[in-house]
Amino acid sequence: MRILWMFQNSSLTERRTVMFNMEMRDRNVVIYARVSTEHEAQINALENQLDWYKPILEMNKHWHVVDWYVD
Repeated sequence: MRILWMFQNSSLTERRTVMFNMEMRDRNVVIYARVSTEHEAQINALENQLDWYKPILEMNKHWHVVDWYVD
């Protein structure tokens, strides 16, 4: 089966889409998001990163989020 996976290069705010083959089976996943500073703009960037994952998780119902790591 084909799964659509999106990667975001936050430094360039560029999104690339990569298609790859993978079995459709349950997977445990961990979400990791981070920023390098505590400036307000970076905090907003962190929220944007977390929001970015939501449609990906909705597309992949067989993924089970084990934990969210925010740094």
